[in-house]
Amino acid sequence: MKRPLGFVDGIGVGIGGVMLLPLLYWIVVRGDFIRMYQQMGSSAKLPSVTSVAFGAAWSYGAPILLGVGFVMAIWLRPTRWLIFAVGGATLIAAIFTYVAAYLPIWQLSDSIHG
Repeated sequence: MKRPLGFVDGIGVGIGGVMLLPLLYWIVVRGDFIRMYQQMGSSAKLPSVTSVAFGAAWSYGAPILLGVGFVMAIWLRPTRWLIFAVGGATLIAAIFTYVAAYLPIWQLSDSIHG
């Protein structure tokens, strides 16, 4: 018999479920960002974190891996903190993707104002 879901599980499900949405949305808008940065010209060097976020391994792999991990953690329920940990990892992945996507814009803005 599986253990019943508790409050910590609910927090993990809430965080993980909501943070999967921006990761899935990134799959849709990533092409627009790539085209925008291509218009900067070949002399513009993108930060390495941005290149990672544009890669197919991150764009498709992170949501799939975290989604499968999330479903497995809810289904198997081996420990109370696993769902919370997967939700936290999803939050970190969403923040990383956001920062990586906008970092070149922020750098360009700093060079204009600085």
